[in-house]
Amino acid sequence: MKLLWVKADFLHPTDRGAQIRTLETLKRLHKRHEIHYIALNNGNSEGVARSSEYCSRAYPIDHYVPEKNTIAFAGQLLKGLVSPLPVAVSRYQSEKMRRPRSRSPRQPAAPSAPSRRRLCSLPPKAWKP
Repeated sequence: MKLLWVKADFLHPTDRGAQIRTLETLKRLHKRHEIHYIALNNGNSEGVARSSEYCSRAYPIDHYVPEKNTIAFAGQLLKGLVSPLPVAVSRYQSEKMRRPRSRSPRQPAAPSAPSRRRLCSLPPKAWKP
């Protein structure tokens, strides 16, 4: 099975409990499945280099997220006063993450699944995916 995992950062260095749990989950899934991992890269070369431990393919998206004790973070807090989104969400927004990646010419398009409307028009015995 192919899985797409989207996260705000890469898992190395693992220094928090949630990262350790996610890393172990992905390592176990990676043994039997193809994992594609998309994450924001905040200049962390170790995270991208070690991503092969838990995924088949990594897609780093360059995005700067300032540390909480910096002036840049203070600017984000001020911007958050007029933004409809909380700062905890808006600081991880990335235009590059929103744009769909173009398919490489070597990569065939995935077969499309039957639409819900088409499934409903079929007899119940044909509903199997």
